Amino acid sequence: MFSEELEFFFRDKEKEETKFLSTDKIYIVRVDGKGFSKLTKKYFQKPYDDSFYNLIVSAVIRIMKEAQYNIVFSYMQSDEISFVIHPTYKMKNRKVLSCIPSTISSFMTMFAQTLVSNEPWIFNAPFVFDARIVELNNMEEFVNYFKWRLGDAQGNSLNNTIYWDAILNQNKSRKEASRLLDDSYANKMKLYGNKHIKYPFEYRNGSMAFFEKYQKTGYNPLTKTPTIVNRRQVVVEPIKDEIQLLNTAKKALFKSFKK
Repeated sequence: MFSEELEFFFRDKEKEETKFLSTDKIYIVRVDGKGFSKLTKKYFQKPYDDSFYNLIVSAVIRIMKEAQYNIVFSYMQSDEISFVIHPTYKMKNRKVLSCIPSTISSFMTMFAQTLVSNEPWIFNAPFVFDARIVELNNMEEFVNYFKWRLGDAQGNSLNNTIYWDAILNQNKSRKEASRLLDDSYANKMKLYGNKHIKYPFEYRNGSMAFFEKYQKTGYNPLTKTPTIVNRRQVVVEPIKDEIQLLNTAKKALFKSFKK
């Protein structure tokens, strides 16, 4: 039987992890896939695969419907997802860092059984994510965060296009293909831009998910008459440019303050 002294000692050690998110800050939880290179090599096509994209989207839609997390906006690029949490939502740091990545991992692994292939098979590899909390003090930092992640997405997707084009279409080795990525972004766009822009926006810039209200006809059992009810649904849109991303993200955040 352990002593109360030991419990107090180790509870004190856990103090930092039991802090609540501050209600006067904006929080983004960014999850990033771990070991996805092996998974994508085995199960998905290169350089881009619609099955993998649909898998990410399905998991994001599902986790946004989980009321306990109060996610108001999501930005998806490759195997990275940024979740904007309701700014007045009180949740412990350790809960955020454990529950959100484990939940998105569970949904992706579960949905992979049916979304990745039309044939009956067993997807026996789990999707694993790590997570970090980004604390933002104001709207300027919020906007700059998404500018940063969009720039990262654009650079990574261009490199992905160049790398796999060299291997699949130019018969280059992986080492030779990697050398091509050392050039500047401007030069790479000049040489490979025509090939790169043929891919959809969701692969070049990423996609975003947010809530949108809609109306549907319901039935009032008390009056026994049809009635119009307000509902909300998760909408997913590919990102065409920076303005679209920033305006939609800010709109989603402003809506959450009105709750």
